[in-house]
Amino acid sequence: MKHPAPSLASVAFHGVEVPAGNVIRSYRVKVMSTRAKHRRATAMLVAAGDAWSFCIDRFHERIRARLPNANSLVQLWPDQKAHGPFGDLSAHCAQDVTKTWSAAYFESMRRRKLGLRAALPLKKRSLVPVTWRKGEFTLLPSTAQARARFVLATTRRKENLVLVLFHDHPYDPDLVRSVRLISQAGELFLDLTAWVAVVPVKLDLGATAGVDPGIIHPLAVACGKEQSPARLGPGISG
Repeated sequence: MKHPAPSLASVAFHGVEVPAGNVIRSYRVKVMSTRAKHRRATAMLVAAGDAWSFCIDRFHERIRARLPNANSLVQLWPDQKAHGPFGDLSAHCAQDVTKTWSAAYFESMRRRKLGLRAALPLKKRSLVPVTWRKGEFTLLPSTAQARARFVLATTRRKENLVLVLFHDHPYDPDLVRSVRLISQAGELFLDLTAWVAVVPVKLDLGATAGVDPGIIHPLAVACGKEQSPARLGPGISG
């Protein structure tokens, strides 16, 4: 059984309350990069995998030494700092990997105490997503001459990583709270997490809607002169 993983929002916001009238939303966009930037970005994902492996190796070393478990952030981060840097990752990016591992560990322990099956996060990964917090990245909006770009902070004395987005995104740049770099099938993607204002909807309580389970469309909804075919979810029949 796979171990439970914390949500992206839990890592991105670090306990910061979402403003009233806003919700958390994420948007994934493909990255355009040269071979050199692709190699550098992939190397950062490998470095994050090393930080994940550090947590696992530390866990096993303490067991072999017959030491008590010490997997909270207060206990992990000093050992991580003493270990040294992980590639081009900034200290905060490496700490976010540790925070994700620690959260997964305690969630597994919580489930075990409830009598549920839950595997500890002891499986190493070659590529682990990297998250940049607000203030550690710069979003350059698209212009008539250039696509939108992200400038991502790296460790000291290293040039920041600049990644170009394949297409634009729907969020206000000032409300983007975090960005996470991931790899899928050899391609690079960025997950943008932002605060999005909830737009109030004026309801017409006098309107009547009809639903017709059809043949071509599993479901058709009509309200007044507006008609909208919609598909039902998997396993649901009209």
